[in-house]
Amino acid sequence: MLTSSLQPPASSLFPKNSFFGNKQSLIIVLGVRRSGTSALIKGLETMGVSIVDQAATPFNSFNPTGYWEDVEIHHLNMKLVHALNCLQPRWRSIIPLSEKEADFLCEQGFLKQGVELLLSKISAVSKPLGLKDPRFSMLLPFWKRVFKECHLNVSFLISLRDPFSAIASMESFARESEPINNHYEKFLWTWISFLLGCLEGTAGEKRILVDYQDLLTQPDFQIKRIAAAFHLEVQEELLKKYSTNFLDPLLCHFKMTEFSRNHLNHDQKIALEIYEQLLLVARDEISFEQLQPALEKWKGVFAAVEQLLVMAEKNEQTLLLHQAAVLVYREKLAKIGN
Repeated sequence: MLTSSLQPPASSLFPKNSFFGNKQSLIIVLGVRRSGTSALIKGLETMGVSIVDQAATPFNSFNPTGYWEDVEIHHLNMKLVHALNCLQPRWRSIIPLSEKEADFLCEQGFLKQGVELLLSKISAVSKPLGLKDPRFSMLLPFWKRVFKECHLNVSFLISLRDPFSAIASMESFARESEPINNHYEKFLWTWISFLLGCLEGTAGEKRILVDYQDLLTQPDFQIKRIAAAFHLEVQEELLKKYSTNFLDPLLCHFKMTEFSRNHLNHDQKIALEIYEQLLLVARDEISFEQLQPALEKWKGVFAAVEQLLVMAEKNEQTLLLHQAAVLVYREKLAKIGN
């Protein structure tokens, strides 16, 4: 339970001195899109973690404070997604990478590329390095192999946001940038799939879960909680700037409101159940280990619809190809008109 004084728990989530050692330290921020991962990666700076320069990362009106993503890592992740079409032509936006698919990517030479790229990032800093990319969550089986080859001390910071707020934000983003892919059901199962993938992919690893709304309302407590878990020291002046100048609750345009559970469909009830259980972990009321029975149940629910989600990804790939063909045709017509 959170204490009334909002002080981080005295005991760390990990054994003392388990985070630091002779290996270079890396913190990977995971989570569903539109779930506060940008706010979390920026928060790592307050505890001496090196993150990407904002000038080198794309940002827009949907994230005016920046995405804080490494462009080269992002480009490699997109190459991985496109390469997987050789196995099965579908747009991988919902279902996490399988071990078989990770094998394929390694056989295609991407393991070497990932290792070389990551080591170049690590060698450029003397402090722990923090990285985030929206596709880390989906491509985690591949990247864990990269981390192993690099002999890094890796920890995971998982961002949590309630499904209804996250999906509303995804829909708003998609209306302007990806109208062809704007489907509520797709976003709902993406939220479920990514979180289940994060939980399964980080099992047995050093990890901590943080709720986005809690970060906005209790930034000092949450940042110190993360620092305690990772055995890092918060720099108070940086924390003050982060809490007062960077975080802005007004930028959170979508918030979960009171609603009748009777009006939720089966899929929405599953998502809400997952969120409420994970929120208990994020508030240190239960452990990841205590969550395991529920996780097994959720994985069974996901397995029952997985083939339908594969079909959805195949349809999305077809739509994207048709969309590209239409754009080419319009460009040709424009040239003829000129």
